[in-house]
Amino acid sequence: MFERYILWSRKRESNPRNTALTYTKMPHSNVQSLREKATKLMSQWIKDYDGTTSDLYHYCDSEALLGIMSSKELWATDIRHLNDPREFEYGCQLIHELFTKKSSDYKDASIEAIRRYTPAQINRFENDSCVYVACFSGHKDMLSQWRSYASGGSGYALQLTAPRYLDPVEPVRAGPAIRKVEYCPRMQHKYVEAWVEIMCESNYQQIHSNEQSVHHAHFYIENLFWHFIAEATVCFKSEFFVEEKETRLVWFNPAPSSLHYRSSARGITPYVKFPLCSPHAPVDNCIQVTGVRYGPSHNARKAESVLNALKVTHNLPELLISRSSGALR
Repeated sequence: MFERYILWSRKRESNPRNTALTYTKMPHSNVQSLREKATKLMSQWIKDYDGTTSDLYHYCDSEALLGIMSSKELWATDIRHLNDPREFEYGCQLIHELFTKKSSDYKDASIEAIRRYTPAQINRFENDSCVYVACFSGHKDMLSQWRSYASGGSGYALQLTAPRYLDPVEPVRAGPAIRKVEYCPRMQHKYVEAWVEIMCESNYQQIHSNEQSVHHAHFYIENLFWHFIAEATVCFKSEFFVEEKETRLVWFNPAPSSLHYRSSARGITPYVKFPLCSPHAPVDNCIQVTGVRYGPSHNARKAESVLNALKVTHNLPELLISRSSGALR
């Protein structure tokens, strides 16, 4: 998925073979064992942050609900056009800082190239990447979500069930993924530092080896590393937002022909459409709409009457209708 970043970085990498070696810490792991370690780490990441293991909730106003139910589509928006584009900057800057700090443990001259080009690559990814996201909450009935995203309580929360898009056995398979957001700095640091260790040691091994198998293993590790970096930049957020319990549909590099545009407060906003389906008529790789909850400001009788009519109109017979447990005036 991210081969173009890898190839670009290799063009910029200088050859340190003839450089005198000075170091305080030398990598010792065999590159094949590093390959296994990288595969396990990526699989663990997918397992820990798989967002398909529980129901998701999409808070929205009445206009958005009508659009979603009639089109049976969700819109994933260019990440730079979200309400707060600094969210993407947070992940990129954090990874940049952690990589610079952790890679300084390796003083061997052969590591200098990766220490130079990797932060530059992260900056380039931040500026040039094509990432589309749709945001969900793990909370089915939360006051702050009603107030922020559902017209102050007079909106709705769609209940969704998502399929598994990315099999842990195939950690580099392309396509959309559904990932939980990580807010804990300790876990963010843990994953980034583990990847920095693997990349530095793998780079050392391939620089000092003429074996083709070693170079192939390093390329595989490098591909996994950039796949992780891409996902982490989207999934890392400040712990200030931990209350949101957010999960994201993440789509990298969709085909240009699949892009659409709309007007928003941020100007012309690119987005891609993602299909929804009903549980009584499931479709492969399709998020299922299983319920809709109306907000705490609604009149219960009116809301349920309208939503039941919408079920019939849009052929969603199994849609579960419920009300918020709170009440707002």
